[in-house]
Amino acid sequence: MRGKDQKVFFDASLLLAEDDPLNADIASRTLTKLGCRVAVAADGLAAARMWEEGDFDLILMDCEMAEMDGFEASRHIREREKISNREHTPIVALSAHAPTEIRERCLAAGMDDVLAKPFRESLLKDMLRCWIAGEQSSPREEPEQKIVPNAAVAVDRHVLDSISAFQGGSGQALLKNVVTRFADTARTQLGLLREKQTEGETEEVRRIAHTLKSSSAALGATCVSRCCAEIEMRASRGELAPLPVFLSTLEREIGTAVSHLRKIVGEREELNRAAG
Repeated sequence: MRGKDQKVFFDASLLLAEDDPLNADIASRTLTKLGCRVAVAADGLAAARMWEEGDFDLILMDCEMAEMDGFEASRHIREREKISNREHTPIVALSAHAPTEIRERCLAAGMDDVLAKPFRESLLKDMLRCWIAGEQSSPREEPEQKIVPNAAVAVDRHVLDSISAFQGGSGQALLKNVVTRFADTARTQLGLLREKQTEGETEEVRRIAHTLKSSSAALGATCVSRCCAEIEMRASRGELAPLPVFLSTLEREIGTAVSHLRKIVGEREELNRAAG
């Protein structure tokens, strides 16, 4: 599992079920840098099909996906394992909710563990050590669930610095690409939120806010994530009337976050040019 340079390296085949392309890209690149071979499924239905056709050491299963969510996909896989007498494949849930809140539901669906999104890379490595390398360790520390430690921070640079996939020359190109995609998708999702709020589609508002909460947190866009968390909570309670105010705030926070992210990309490009 460890090379001569003592860097963590896992030789394993993973199935990543994640319906948000930005999150899937960051996670798969990070896992690849850790030595894993990663196949990505865009929803639970695709994940169940790919599991049946493939051979995986571990499944990372997002809980909330279209077509078939992670809970249903996990139940399907466990049922097929029993019918076909197939070896148990570990399933680790990926959730933007607090692990303490969702763990029981995940275990009931047949999952083996829960990893909170956005995950710290150190916790991802701990999870891989446990389920891939079979190392027994003390219970992993759960990440703090307050999305914004400081409401004045538009982008938490530590989040970007902690993602190994964003390091080096290729990582710089990936970060630039991801930031560009985030700018486009966040504004598209904002438009959809306004549309669904006007139409009174509570569940769609909650689902879109949940997705944007997760992808923005993955990039350290803490204020965007905080605003989305508030919208998600109010939509889950059926409180759509006050949302235009929150959506206006979200629009402002997206603009600020994108500006900060592009500035960080520019600073890194300058450093790379100076170093070269």
